Amino acid sequence: MVAVAPTTTVRARLSDATGDVHESLHVHPLSLALLNQPTPTIVRATMTAARRFYAALESARDARGCWDVLQLSPHLDALQNDLGSEHLDTNPVALALDSDAAILGALYVAHGAQFGRQQIRGQMLRRGLDAIPAYYTMSVDRTTWHALLDALEVTGTSADGFDALYQGAMAAFTAYRQSLDLATPYKHRNVHSPS
Repeated sequence: MVAVAPTTTVRARLSDATGDVHESLHVHPLSLALLNQPTPTIVRATMTAARRFYAALESARDARGCWDVLQLSPHLDALQNDLGSEHLDTNPVALALDSDAAILGALYVAHGAQFGRQQIRGQMLRRGLDAIPAYYTMSVDRTTWHALLDALEVTGTSADGFDALYQGAMAAFTAYRQSLDLATPYKHRNVHSPS
């Protein structure tokens, strides 16, 4: 079981428990390049990583037939619109999720990323990027986000439920890191990134 300090919500507990691995993604070489030099190549590489991750998670969610209200189709549609058939994923990422609760934990990571994309969009605007891709202009869907928060509270009240949420979130962060690694252009791979 995962030992975490008690806080008011399951979401806050999950955020506390996964905070270090989440923060490590912010200093991944591709993430740093996106924030510091959002060139079209870097933006496309980041979206390719996101599409690979979202496709793996949506496939797992769909295969279990759970959490239909939390499906990732809008994200995948925006990425498809931005990338087209270019940058099709030939390297799938491993995403082993063995329960509906684990999938919910992974969906927490995927839907929570919308808040980070809003910050990245602001950075792109400040840096004068000519065209902001649709993926980065998506608004946070409040209805979906609140449905996710409600599901987390119901699912994570028991120790076993919280542990499954945690395992799913950690699997998602690991899969997203793999996606970033696969999509990182060679010249950016030598940038130091703590693991």
